[in-house]
Amino acid sequence: MLNKFVIAIFTAFAFVFPACVSNAETAKVYVSSSEGNDSNIGSIDSPLKTFAKIPRENAEIYLKRGDVFPEPLHNIKNCLVDAYGEGAKPIICGFKHLKNKNAWEKLDGDIWRLDLSKPENFDGYNTPDKSRKLIFNNIGVIHDAATNTLHGHKVKSMADMKSDWDFFQSEIFLGKDVTPETFRYIYVKLPHSPSLNADLNFVPFQTGIQNARNCKIRNIAVRGFGRHGITGLSQSLVDNVDIDTIGGSVQINYKRWVRLGNGIEFWISDGSAGNNSTVQNCTISRTYDCGATIQGIGKKLPSPKSIKFLNNKFYHCRQAFEHFLTSEIPADYIDCEFSNNIAFEMGNNEFSSPEPRDMNILSYESANKSIKISGNTFYGGGIYFGIAWSNNISNNICYVFDDTYLASSYKPKEVPPIHINDIESYRKRFNDYTSKIAVIKRGEREIYDKLKFDVKLCKKPAKE
Repeated sequence: MLNKFVIAIFTAFAFVFPACVSNAETAKVYVSSSEGNDSNIGSIDSPLKTFAKIPRENAEIYLKRGDVFPEPLHNIKNCLVDAYGEGAKPIICGFKHLKNKNAWEKLDGDIWRLDLSKPENFDGYNTPDKSRKLIFNNIGVIHDAATNTLHGHKVKSMADMKSDWDFFQSEIFLGKDVTPETFRYIYVKLPHSPSLNADLNFVPFQTGIQNARNCKIRNIAVRGFGRHGITGLSQSLVDNVDIDTIGGSVQINYKRWVRLGNGIEFWISDGSAGNNSTVQNCTISRTYDCGATIQGIGKKLPSPKSIKFLNNKFYHCRQAFEHFLTSEIPADYIDCEFSNNIAFEMGNNEFSSPEPRDMNILSYESANKSIKISGNTFYGGGIYFGIAWSNNISNNICYVFDDTYLASSYKPKEVPPIHINDIESYRKRFNDYTSKIAVIKRGEREIYDKLKFDVKLCKKPAKE
């Protein structure tokens, strides 16, 4: 069973919230990957095994604690998704697990090749739907369950494989050019077999939970998806959900070779904004891109309304929060906020791909916006990256490393960076006179250990 290879790594606070599901004829269904059968009726004593036969509308869907569900959950409406039983949170898991450690082929130059198209060598999530069959094996990151570590440095070309655990698949990223051979193989640079003393999972191009309208999702975990953790939310609540090991796949049909992957994404498009949604009490960790985002591109974007990220913990993401609305007709955020969250060591996302934008907050706005950013604790990295930002930022606690910037930009000639010793310039630019800013050195133990304990992260502090 895949369960023994997956480590449940999070804890979070319980929270009570009125159910989104209120239909008088709501179906109630139980699902257990360890004890269920899809020929069962779906009761607590006779649970289903997979998501194949669950109702997708007007349902209460309960997943058995301690179980791992090797499949995504998409397209639900007016539903509650929750846990039942005792033990660890149930995990919706994208891990494609290598069960045959001898499947690697040794090539020249300490390069190892693995054929991802042979299902007999894998278990876990290994049956993509037809729409994603060609790009399913577009791997975002390699996870070692033996140590709960990530190997995430995916490179653009074979020539770029220079360090141990660098991996490569293809230089192709346009959908029209993708064939069954494009993502068939993964190449890893190592002087020995990648499976030596390791138990490897591969994270495929997929989203864990996608398209949930008027739903409540709580008390579960989402792990190991190379596209996004959760996206396509509208009128929904996400409460006490743990999201880990997300992203890193190559974005298909972008104008250049680039990788993607957000923990929870609200994508704003013409006619769709994901309004009236809250993400609270969640733990989001190890994402290739941002932990949480509200972003969109279109000709006439609607202004997103009442999208809130509250009391969450972000650990080792590229950024904790990102926002941008690119629209021909200007849009702003109405009653949206990122408040009372903890962000720990943003930029150190364990994908070994550092970038200048590795900061706590990222903005691609062309004009300042009114989104509220308040009451957060940021430890590590710089505060803000972008040429425009929120004009409603206040009362944050920022422990900023002394080798970074308080704020910087992808257009430094137009918007010069604010150096670490120039707190006054930061306050003037952001009109933020209430946030506390402390400059610290990396690894400063007193603050580090305190926050490490408070946020209950997945890795214990190393012993001195």
